[in-house]
Amino acid sequence: MEGLTPLPAGTKRALRWLIFALLMAGFAIGFSGMLETVWHDLKGRTVPLSLNFVIAWLIFGFAVFVSGVLWGRVLGDLEQRVLPPLTAGAAHCAAWLIKYIPGQVGALVYKIAWGRERGISTAKVTLSFVYENVFLQLASLVPGLLILLVHANLTVEAGSDGRRTLLVAGGAALAMLMVAVLLGPALRFCIARLEKHLGTKSEPPRLLSLPASLRHGLWFVGPRLLNGAGFVLIVVAIAPVSPGDWAVLGAIYVVAGAIGILAVFVPSGLGVREGVIVLLASPVIGANAAIFAAILARLIATAADALVALAAALALWQRPGEVSSSQRDAE
Repeated sequence: MEGLTPLPAGTKRALRWLIFALLMAGFAIGFSGMLETVWHDLKGRTVPLSLNFVIAWLIFGFAVFVSGVLWGRVLGDLEQRVLPPLTAGAAHCAAWLIKYIPGQVGALVYKIAWGRERGISTAKVTLSFVYENVFLQLASLVPGLLILLVHANLTVEAGSDGRRTLLVAGGAALAMLMVAVLLGPALRFCIARLEKHLGTKSEPPRLLSLPASLRHGLWFVGPRLLNGAGFVLIVVAIAPVSPGDWAVLGAIYVVAGAIGILAVFVPSGLGVREGVIVLLASPVIGANAAIFAAILARLIATAADALVALAAALALWQRPGEVSSSQRDAE
């Protein structure tokens, strides 16, 4: 803007560190509160020592970074420039940590601020955020619901009660349909309100083509597979599970995570994901083991956010000019 003197480089660097320190303070408060809640739930239970927990911890942290890289690819397609994977992944990790304070809304606000610093419009960042969540939901619910529905059908044929699985699967499918129907009007309304609040106005961003949407949607299956594998490792360490149930347990975890994401104002879907896990996994591994697995998964996933915080620290070393340089290289 005219009349404003650019801040010195040293001042900008100090501000970045101050913002990161405030972010880490909020993360520490939320992290400790959630960890205390989960630890309280574990009282009276004997937790076995297992290498599976360490591997699951690494997988959960890596899955968040991979999701950030994929979000950067979506934003890059909308912006028609190349965004460095490390830059996008680190920014996503920083936004991920804000889930402990206001939930998904805080993550969007952070990404908007990050994008504006790099000359990316609010509308495009918001659209990329919506695409990211839609792709994650589709990558979770479509294969997850198919696996659960097949499993429910087999259990009913075998004389077991699969109605709860059918009920949750049907509810999740209905929610996905409602999101698809309301996406257009809701997205236009949100972008308009954000631009009015932030005092910006730009041309409406172009939408992704159908082939591009399909390509991105398939890529987002990757982090879902990682999360499902991490949960299976946890369950295998605490309960006897046949290999034939691995896919079902992985599907339960990713579907539960998708439903938890829909609780946008709940920090990390706290309580929602665990409830769905217990509901669906009880017929497979028993109620006690399902409760134990849900609590352990929350604990390990929460601990994995320490890895996410390390990745978020990389965002401080990324300069806005690096994105522009990538764009010039691409051109």
